[in-house]
Amino acid sequence: MFEVDRSIVVVRPTQAFYDFYVSLPDSARETFAEVREYTHSYLLPKIETKEPPS
Repeated sequence: MFEVDRSIVVVRPTQAFYDFYVSLPDSARETFAEVREYTHSYLLPKIETKEPPS
């Protein structure tokens, strides 16, 4: 069995971000649904530690 020992972080805009975004001067007039499409995923590197997990 193949196993990947890494973590992924998904960054997705929230309503609070959208409210801030549309309040900026010269911001594009996109809907909240359109802004939510700007989702990014980041694969984090494996971190080797000598401390036991808490």
